[in-house]
Amino acid sequence: MNIALILYQTSPQVEKALKMISAWAQRKNHTIWTPHWLDFKAFAHFTSVHEKQLQQADLIFSIGGDGTFLSAARLVAGLETPILGVNSGSIGFLTDYPIHALPDIFDDIDQEKINTEERLMLDVKIYNGNDCINQHQILNEIHIRPSHSRQMLKMKAFLDDKYLSDFWADSLLLSTPTGSTAYNLSAGGPILLPSCQDLILNPVNPPSLSVRPLVIPAKENLTFQEQEGFGCNIILDGRQEIQVSPKNTIKINKSSWNTIFIKSSRYGFVDALKEKLGWDGHHRGNQDAS
Repeated sequence: MNIALILYQTSPQVEKALKMISAWAQRKNHTIWTPHWLDFKAFAHFTSVHEKQLQQADLIFSIGGDGTFLSAARLVAGLETPILGVNSGSIGFLTDYPIHALPDIFDDIDQEKINTEERLMLDVKIYNGNDCINQHQILNEIHIRPSHSRQMLKMKAFLDDKYLSDFWADSLLLSTPTGSTAYNLSAGGPILLPSCQDLILNPVNPPSLSVRPLVIPAKENLTFQEQEGFGCNIILDGRQEIQVSPKNTIKINKSSWNTIFIKSSRYGFVDALKEKLGWDGHHRGNQDAS
């Protein structure tokens, strides 16, 4: 098996994980590919390769946090390569496995007992008239914000080519279920379970109280046009920023591809919610009052 490691920072915990992966790969004769931007001379049998070869891996280990996982998902967008998220820091919503659980992961892979989960992705296309001039796939969210920080955003939105509303706000978020626990959660939007097939359209800090987050079936097509004539910027999964001119149109629809998560049978999304949000079943009224 060819396994790609995606990581951006090293630490004693990450070094521990790498040693465990190295020993397992040697025992089972797996090939470990590492990104060319990292130096792993201490692991002689790790092979440094460029991005195109990483994309040919049978399996990806993402070691880090949610940002690292998103980078891995972006790397193999449209390929549906299974990604296993190993958390090397605080509890994340995308990385199910703690480092101490790696031996169990290895056993599951060796015995072909891994469980996978498909997460919906979105196609984002920028049009100039009838011509598509830019196209990307995202897993988490699209953040639309004004070109200048002192301006508010005014966007005309269409749902399946029918006028929906004009949104006037600091910015506008469109989140997948996977992205519902990211910026959308901080901006007061709802949490969706990963199995949902819906999107969240969330205006950030609108001046009107009548403008509220909206849950939309993912099968619907969305179109946005900036109305003030200044253009806007879109941030894709918090990783890439694209400038959109006033003459351009943003079209978003459900992708025909999914991101494939390797899921833990011992720790999952609900466990992450409980730990991250402090859901322990105890009433906190007295504590809050004090």
